[in-house]
Amino acid sequence: MNKLKALSPRLFAFLATAALLAPSGDGQAAGVADSLMPHRAVYELELASPRGDGGVVEIGGQVEFIWDDVCDGWTVIQKSRFIVGRADGYDVAFGSTVSAWESKDGLRYRFFIKRDQDGQETENIRGIATLESQGGGGTARFTEPEDKTTDLPKGTIFPTTHSLEILERVIAGKDLSLWSTQFDGTGEDGGLAGVSTALVAELPSDEPGAIESPLLEGQPSWRIAMAYFGMGQGEAEPNQEQRLRIYKNGVVDFFSIDYGSFAFDAELIELEAYPEPDC
Repeated sequence: MNKLKALSPRLFAFLATAALLAPSGDGQAAGVADSLMPHRAVYELELASPRGDGGVVEIGGQVEFIWDDVCDGWTVIQKSRFIVGRADGYDVAFGSTVSAWESKDGLRYRFFIKRDQDGQETENIRGIATLESQGGGGTARFTEPEDKTTDLPKGTIFPTTHSLEILERVIAGKDLSLWSTQFDGTGEDGGLAGVSTALVAELPSDEPGAIESPLLEGQPSWRIAMAYFGMGQGEAEPNQEQRLRIYKNGVVDFFSIDYGSFAFDAELIELEAYPEPDC
């Protein structure tokens, strides 16, 4: 059941791709930032394919994702609801809300995660992380469920910085074979993960999307694969693998997550743009 418990939170790490701006201020990154669109998106979930271990046989639910520009940074809110059917007839309902803010220089990060199961609150995680400099180390202080401090190694990045580098590279046609140390505050590994990212395919601007929307028309997009590994454990196999399609404006219209024993797909069903802030 541990994998089921952790179903939702790390989704936000790649959906936060919409929340990007250039810490470096170079021309390419500024162009990427100009193309991004604050928005709300809703995804419908389903089991990708049954596995032979007789565990998970059905998955349903939705993920609602909201990204907004609040002038001094970006906010991300992700609300997830999962209904998981098991072969033994035991169905479980999971939910979570992830709220995060990241500064536009990529050096400060606040997060709050609330989880529930079958209508009962099970866990709250809250904290703030800071980096000494871009490429430097830092610390993360958790205030819930207990007060503790974790050191962040040199080279640690937060989700938006990681996502910015991905989008910059695919737009520029650069190699996307990346290995990153990312902190997002989620998961059972103290919030740190090693992430391997690769470009799967570049899609033309007229490639049909999950829904018909003027917000996606004429937008180039890319299929990207990511694998998340535990830190310092010498793991040969990732904890989870993700595949997604992301548009130049930061919208993700499809993603899948594979935990090994089961996998699920999420397809965009609602999309609306949010107004630009008056800073």
